[in-house]
Amino acid sequence: MGEANGRRLVRLFPTFPVAIVVVGEGDASNPITLAMVHVFSFEPPMVGIGINQGRHSYDLLKELPEFVLALPRHTQATETLAAGSRSGRDGKKWPHVGLTPVPSKEVRPPSISECPVNLECRVVEEIETGDHVWFIGEIVAHTVEDGYAPDDAMTYWGGKFRKPGDVVLLRR
Repeated sequence: MGEANGRRLVRLFPTFPVAIVVVGEGDASNPITLAMVHVFSFEPPMVGIGINQGRHSYDLLKELPEFVLALPRHTQATETLAAGSRSGRDGKKWPHVGLTPVPSKEVRPPSISECPVNLECRVVEEIETGDHVWFIGEIVAHTVEDGYAPDDAMTYWGGKFRKPGDVVLLRR
């Protein structure tokens, strides 16, 4: 089918959640912006992240199979873009991103101070799917800012960061 056709097909999906995922520890920790994010289980709570094997974050995650999935607010699009636009191979990325790493409760990668949601995860499964590997992580700790609502989140599609849209039907 080819990469170009695959990218065209993916653009048929209306939107994807955006997360800043932190891998690695200490000065080597690296925030990366991902839209390949999904809930894989409610009980136990598990989320998955898809990372291309050629990325620096892939190598860090293979070395230390833990990550923090942080959900930025839609007002943090600039910081989110910065986390996804620069490689961590070139040195410390945090000063260029404009976000602050803080110690996590249970995992070694830091959480992000400015993000209202930080989900601390330990990898329990890896699934190779073509040009990405899905790392499925069990959520072992979390922080959620008081008053956080999913309307504060951000999505990504077609090169555009977006605020979640209107409710068209309420499931009861």
